[in-house]
Amino acid sequence: MSSAEEPTGLPARRDRRDRRREEREQRAREELRTEREREAALRESDPLEGAGDDEPDDTAVFEMLKSRPVKYEYLDHTADVQLHSWGESLEEAFEQVAVAMFGYMTELETIDLAPDCSRVVEAEGHDLDSLLYAYLEELLLVFSIEYIVGRVVQIKSFDAVNFRILARLLGERWDMRKH
Repeated sequence: MSSAEEPTGLPARRDRRDRRREEREQRAREELRTEREREAALRESDPLEGAGDDEPDDTAVFEMLKSRPVKYEYLDHTADVQLHSWGESLEEAFEQVAVAMFGYMTELETIDLAPDCSRVVEAEGHDLDSLLYAYLEELLLVFSIEYIVGRVVQIKSFDAVNFRILARLLGERWDMRKH
C-alpha cells in the first residue's frame, strides 16, 4: 500500500463515517446559526412584531396593511375557485394567496386583529405544489378548529430547498353577524 492510498478496512470506514457525521453536524450548526441570525434581523425590522402577543400595536399594523397592495385574484374553476397570487418574492406570493383564501370567505375589511387570535402555522411538502397545499390546509385547519379568520399572514421562515414554511396568522374569531 502506497502512502497516497487511503487505508481500507473497518477502522478506516469508521474514520470516514465519523468525519462525514462531523461535517454534517457542522453544516447543521452553521445553518441553525444562520437561521437564528436571519430571525433576529427579521424581528428587528418586523413592523408586525408583537402583534398578536399581549397587546398589539393596532395603529402600526393597520398602517402597514393599508400600504400593502393586493396581489391576488380569483379565477373561475369548475370545482370552486382558483386563487392566483403573485409578489416580489415567492414568500410574498404565498402570503398573498393565504390572504386571498380568507378574503374569499369574508370581506377582509371586516376582520380586526384580536390579541388572542395570533397563531403560528408550520407546513412542509415534497415540492412547491405540495408545500402550498399543506400551507393553505394548515391555515384552513386553524379556521375550522378555532374559528379564526385571518387578515394578515406573514411568512416567518421559508425554506424552498427542504419545502418548509413557518408563518404567523393574525385575525379574529369568526362572528356570523359581523363577517
